[in-house]
Amino acid sequence: MKIWVIGAVLVFSLLVTAFQQNDTNQGLRGAWVFQNNEGRYGDQITSYIRSEGLVKSKPGLIFRRGGVLVVRQNGSWCATSPITYTNYRGKWSRLGDSVLTLRYPYWGGKIKEELYLLSVDGDLLRTKTRSFKRIPKRR
Repeated sequence: MKIWVIGAVLVFSLLVTAFQQNDTNQGLRGAWVFQNNEGRYGDQITSYIRSEGLVKSKPGLIFRRGGVLVVRQNGSWCATSPITYTNYRGKWSRLGDSVLTLRYPYWGGKIKEELYLLSVDGDLLRTKTRSFKRIPKRR
């Protein structure tokens, strides 16, 4: 009986560990608030800070389970102050370990964006744009 209990505990521990290791999106899920851009336009690295939620006056992202995405960005065509931010609901997926695909609406249509995932280190997310495509609204 003692050996059976020890064996059951060992198997259970291995299953829990395997499940946690297979969830590669666990560190990515949650809210991220824009921190800064580094580098030249077209070759920028964008940094985000982990947050409890999105901030009213800053852009950001929320990665949720099931590929649900929330993008907080400029809510209109005008980019002069004061900027009004709006949350747009979209989808996200992961291509391998290092590329994210984001699809979401914006005030002028839809966006498909691919990001290189440079790092997710605790409270810091760093990305670089791989591709960016705007799909205008039909009139």
